[in-house]
This record gives sequence, C-alpha cells and structure tokens, in this order.
Amino acid sequence: MSSDDRKPQPKVEGGDRKFKARRQNLPLRKIDYKAPTVGLESQVFQYGEHKHAAEFTTVVEALSKHVGVYFKYGGPDTAKAMLELQAPVLALPTDPDDKATSVAIFKWEKNYAKVEKKIETWEENNKKVFNLVLQHSTPEISNKIESLDDWATVKDAMDGIDLLKLIRKVCHQHDETRDYGNRAIRSENLYLLPKASSDEFRVHQGI
Repeated sequence: MSSDDRKPQPKVEGGDRKFKARRQNLPLRKIDYKAPTVGLESQVFQYGEHKHAAEFTTVVEALSKHVGVYFKYGGPDTAKAMLELQAPVLALPTDPDDKATSVAIFKWEKNYAKVEKKIETWEENNKKVFNLVLQHSTPEISNKIESLDDWATVKDAMDGIDLLKLIRKVCHQHDETRDYGNRAIRSENLYLLPKASSDEFRVHQGI
C-alpha cells in the first residue's frame, strides 16, 4: 500500500491542550480544596475571584457555629469574637483598698480568679481559631497572606482574630482591584465614543 492510499487520521480536538497548559504555566485541571473539619469540608476561604469577598462572611459564620458548639470552654464567647472580628475586653479587677472588709476582699478574690480564667481561656481559644482558620484556607490565599507585612506578627502570636482580618483584607483588596479595573476599562471605552457627556460618564462609572 502506497503512502497515497493511506486514510487520513482524524484530528483529535484538544489533543495538545496538555502541552499548551504546561507552556502557559496553567493548571491541567482545577483541584477543589477540602478542609479537614467533618461537615465543613467545603467551607473554605478563597482568593482570586469576585465572589470570594462575599463568601468570607459565610465561612466565618459556619466556623463560628462550630466553635460555639465544640470548644469545651468559652466557645460562645469565642464564636462571638469571630463574628465581630473583635477580641473580648477582659480586664482584671483593681486591687481593694486598705479599708476593704474581709467580705469585700473575698468577693474581689473570686472575681479576680474568674476573670483571670476567662483571659487564659480566650488566649488558648484564639490560638485554636488561628489553626482552624488556616486549615480552612486554600493554598492560594495562604500564600497571599504570608506575603503581607503583618503576617509575621500574627503568626508569632497565633492570633485567630487578626488572621481573619488579614483574610478579609486580602479578599476585599482583590474585589476592589477588579472593580477599579472594570471602571477604568469602561472609562477608556467611553472616551472613544464621540461627544460623551458627563452624565454618560457617571453612568458608565457606576456613580
């Protein structure tokens, strides 16, 4: 059989997709990140898409509910701190004066021990929140957070609330950057139109 008699082989569409993906340094497929917490595997902080800024609150709410139920001590207070992104204000009572009665001193000692225990519990729970939040963060957003100037301080303190603030900052920075870029494109296109009025400019800018 001559070479002219050979039937042409059908072209397989997408056959070089793997090569193109490698050449462009693109992932061959998207791998969904799953957190290790049972029942909350899909509740993860992500970075890189417009929707992830809105999803931040949803993930915090889900994790706070878990903390409120499963943290042995101080769970509800820790969950509240996560939702508010604010550590609780815990101040030790001032020392009684020299004229305080024995009853007053006894009450002060009990109150002091109670607040001191709350402080210790919060400090421990805040570190647990730090580890929990990291477990629910994709590699992409973790890398972004680690590039921030505040990361070293937050990491050394294992501050869960400050870590949540960094994640929120990253998510909203990306959201604002994308919105600014879209406005810039709309503005550039508008100036290409003949006789664009100031009112048309405001409409295209979303003002």
